[in-house]
Formats: sequence, structure tokens, C-alpha cells
Amino acid sequence: MDTMSYSIELSPEIYKFLQQRATMLNASLASVVESAVRLQQRSIDTVRTDERLPAGLSDELDQLAFLTDAELWNAARTRLHEDEQTRMEFLLDRQQASGLSTAEAVEAEMLAEQYDRTMLVRAKAAVLLKERGHDISSLGPDAQMS
Repeated sequence: MDTMSYSIELSPEIYKFLQQRATMLNASLASVVESAVRLQQRSIDTVRTDERLPAGLSDELDQLAFLTDAELWNAARTRLHEDEQTRMEFLLDRQQASGLSTAEAVEAEMLAEQYDRTMLVRAKAAVLLKERGHDISSLGPDAQMS
């Protein structure tokens, strides 16, 4: 892979953060910056290309409207299992530090898709609860989820 060298100016806070991350991952500063940019690029590309949800997910989200309030609360609090979350974080860190094997890349993609699906279900359930007149502030980012 061809590489090019560029010089950019960063705030001291951003530079310090990136340097600490590189040290923690035993990686070069350049590789940490490149990984961060690639992740951002992937996010932007996903937003551009995923204008429609897959049929199965779209149907699943539509079905949430038929759940009881109690079932919606459960859906709004759904999370990945702790072991899946831990594994996903491990794979992301490893990807930034040294790259992933093909099997690990497939696993990371599957976990990312499962995470995205979970987040969409949670968000849709929260919207439906709000529309039904419920206070959903307990679902906010500072709330303790179980």
C-alpha cells in the first residue's frame, strides 16, 4: 500500500489523546490517526449508502408498535450481552493496533451489525414510549441500564 506523508496541526489536547492511545495500543501515532479517520469514513459511507433499512430490520421495527408498554420498556433497555460487548471492544482495539485476521474481521462486522440493530430497536422503542406519553428520561445516556 502506498503511503503519503502530510503535516497537520492538532490542538494539544487532541495530540495528547492520540499519543496516549498510541502508547496504550503499542501502535504508531500515524496508525492510530489513520484508524480513526477510516472509522469516521466508514460511518459517513454507511450513512450515505444505507438510505433504506434491510427488509427484515424494517419489519422488526414496524412490529414494535404492537408491543405493550412493558414490552417496549424491555426493548428500550436491551443491550448486547456483556461478553459480546467486551469482545467487540477487544476487536476494535486490536484492529487499531495490529489489524484483524479474516475470521476476526467477519466476527467484528457481525458484532457491529448486531450492535446497530440493538441500538435501532432501542431508539424506536423509546420513540414509541414517548409517543404514548411516557417519560423516557430514564433511558438517557446518564441512566443506568440493566
